[in-house]
Amino acid sequence: MRAWTQLPCILLLPACQSYQPQPVDLDLHLDAWREREDTLLRTPGSLPEGAVQLDLADGLELAEGLLVALALNPSLRLERARVGVAADAEQHAGTWLDPELALGALRIQENVPERWVIAPELTFTIPLGGTRHAAQEVARAEHAVARDRVAEVQWHLWRDVRLAWARWSALEEREAVITDLLAVLEDLAQRTQELAQVGELSTSEASLFSIEHHTRLQELRELGAHQARAETELRGLLGLRPQAQLRWVPVDLRVVANLEGSAPEESHPTVRRLLSEYQRAEQQLEAEIRGQWPDLTLGPAYEFDAGSDRLGLIAGLALPLWNRNVAGIARARAQREVARVGLLTGFETLRSAWSGADAELAVWVSARESLETELQPRVDEQVLAARRLVELGEGSSLVWLESLRALIDVRLRAIELDLAIAVGRIERAALAGPQRSER
Repeated sequence: MRAWTQLPCILLLPACQSYQPQPVDLDLHLDAWREREDTLLRTPGSLPEGAVQLDLADGLELAEGLLVALALNPSLRLERARVGVAADAEQHAGTWLDPELALGALRIQENVPERWVIAPELTFTIPLGGTRHAAQEVARAEHAVARDRVAEVQWHLWRDVRLAWARWSALEEREAVITDLLAVLEDLAQRTQELAQVGELSTSEASLFSIEHHTRLQELRELGAHQARAETELRGLLGLRPQAQLRWVPVDLRVVANLEGSAPEESHPTVRRLLSEYQRAEQQLEAEIRGQWPDLTLGPAYEFDAGSDRLGLIAGLALPLWNRNVAGIARARAQREVARVGLLTGFETLRSAWSGADAELAVWVSARESLETELQPRVDEQVLAARRLVELGEGSSLVWLESLRALIDVRLRAIELDLAIAVGRIERAALAGPQRSER
């Protein structure tokens, strides 16, 4: 065999890539996790210029927490990594097929001077139906879907962080109310015990104040478990380690969700992602239709036969008689219909959910106004009147105790309604999508 036939193999060897294993060290990752967290939270200027800078001296606020989640949230980081995969696929999509080298060798059985027939062939594939451009468009559409999915995950993440922060803040408000009540009940329990000892109050009535104090104390202890779980949820959403020591700054439920938004439109991240998926299905169908046209194979041919050299041209073309890529085209057309239905039903679902959230929010707002204007003033008057009568020695201590219970119930109910309104506004704003000032 002549030496020139080995030349293509020698030239192709440096172009091949080699496999290198990359094991994952979880212990090393824990150190990297801590370092990444410390870099973001402790290093001044670690955020982009113009962004809200982190200042942990006064604790972590909601606005700062949203930025931390944007940088460290695990789900968002995973989606960004998938964008990198789509970007690489787009960069290398539609490349030319490698040329094909074939070699035929025949030995003549008769006794002739040159008994070998050598016929090497080198063919190149030339796409005739535009499949190369179609593949590039499909990869570009895949990249767009990946980017829009990141925007959707980020939008939902901000909603989840706001919701978790509001729920934790409501627990903090509840703790403050119960703590204030415990101080009052502790004083009353001591005073009523003294009155019972001198015979001015029955022992059974005095014990009721002590029982109420211990009941509320137990409620406060159980509330601590809910607070710990709420903080754990916040750490998970922000991508912080469970051991991260932070002082969380609660938000005012009456202003945290001062968010408005009209019915969802095309700018909603979910709708944009569904639109991208439909466009990808369109491009895939076009690629499959272009794939029904065969590619032309063309290249030079050489033959060494009986001591003589022959040069020529070799060409090949598949005949689109039976296959014509009908299966791929039918599948792509059906997938486009699925994407179309998914887009329309997804838009309908968003609109319906927004309408339901808006109606529910109106009910919570009405209930909160009724509590504030009708029930709460009456309870406040009742507590003052009962206390005044007891101090004058003309009222019942039980009436005062029931008035205090009504007062704490109204305050706790107000917190629950504030939380319900905050949750409703956050969810309604998330369903509405970015407003013009946020785009």
